[in-house]
Amino acid sequence: MVYLYEIWEALRNRFNDGHSAMLSLNISLDDKDELKRLACSEPLIEGRHGGDHVGQLRKATRAELDAAHCIATDMIIKYFTCLQESAS
Repeated sequence: MVYLYEIWEALRNRFNDGHSAMLSLNISLDDKDELKRLACSEPLIEGRHGGDHVGQLRKATRAELDAAHCIATDMIIKYFTCLQESAS
């Protein structure tokens, strides 16, 4: 989850802020929020803030991992599409 969320952070930095990234790449608020929830808020061993959930950590479910991978992959594809469109 850490690396998947870093994809969002890189896009946010590339477009100077999250709102611009979402608008430019047509990333939904729901997708961004779901990735953030999974990577930052849930008490997951694979998450970014495990120290905030000492004694409560659990392994991410297959569905949670699949959802995070799907959202991050979609973000990458949308960024590549944006690059391709700006090059033509």
